[in-house]
Amino acid sequence: MKAYFESNKLSTGAVGVYNLEDARLHSYQTNDPMTDVVTVVEKAGRGVVIDPPSFHSNIKELTDYLNSQNIKIDGVVFSYHMAGASFLPDVKKYSTKKADDFARNGHGKVMVADFAKDFGVAFDPNLPVINDFIKDSQITIGGIDLNIVNTSDAFDIEIPTINSFYTHMLGHDTHSIIASTALAQEMIEQLDGFLDKGYRLVLSGHHIPEDSHDVESKIHYLDKLIAVAGSSESAGEFKNSMKKLYPDFKGENYLDMTASFLFP
Repeated sequence: MKAYFESNKLSTGAVGVYNLEDARLHSYQTNDPMTDVVTVVEKAGRGVVIDPPSFHSNIKELTDYLNSQNIKIDGVVFSYHMAGASFLPDVKKYSTKKADDFARNGHGKVMVADFAKDFGVAFDPNLPVINDFIKDSQITIGGIDLNIVNTSDAFDIEIPTINSFYTHMLGHDTHSIIASTALAQEMIEQLDGFLDKGYRLVLSGHHIPEDSHDVESKIHYLDKLIAVAGSSESAGEFKNSMKKLYPDFKGENYLDMTASFLFP
């Protein structure tokens, strides 16, 4: 089910609302320079936010939207996107020790510093004070169960209430940041797992919700990426081949990053 139950165009971004039986999914497209997408799951007027916006205009816009919908947010979960501490300052913040450490001391710290330099005062680089470090594999926020799936840097989230899964990046029509062909293969195995479990939707931090057909498309893309990387002799050759195969794909900057990883 990918058709919007309701589409709300806001002044900067837009919210797609999916009516999913016992709960509603609000997918906020920020239209910020990083094409961030914020996930809000609501049940009976209470909700949880996953990876909030980090640009001040989006922070205000999403806050105003939640207030207009009378949604009481019981918690904000920071998995891959840790900036934007000014969002809902009085609401409890959740993360894992690993994700928090990645943001404060790992590569996440470098990325946030780069974003602050590139985007200036429009960007909120501040990291939240985590009130509750998630220690167990399952947590309930706002009446919504979240199953935590640890990854190398942070964590993915199963959301049984809406039979969906949240991960950092999918994007069936967007290039991915792939640090090695081994990691591409790991991602294929992860996506095969999505299909095996029959999730209704796969949610991510940079794309509107996607379904099983989109997952299959991404697996095909990753298979091609591995093959092209194996037959290419340089970053330029790799990029040109991928652009010929996928001329309409978005995220060329992501492809540039992948090429730099694969051909250092």
